[in-house]
Amino acid sequence: MMQVALTIDLHAGDRPEHIDRCNDWLRAREIPATFLVPTAMLEQESFRVLIARLGNWRHDKSHPTQAR
Repeated sequence: MMQVALTIDLHAGDRPEHIDRCNDWLRAREIPATFLVPTAMLEQESFRVLIARLGNWRHDKSHPTQAR
């Protein structure tokens, strides 16, 4: 069986319903992923609730940083 690592980069322009649909699609196929979440998204209630739900399955969450 082939194994892959899937990373989903979230961006400020993403809509909560699109992230939710992606999560549902991955869960239905039992595909775990790492979601890279910009810190600014966590300041918005609609994203905070949604992102918290990502951890209720086998997904990981990460907050990317940029080196200067």
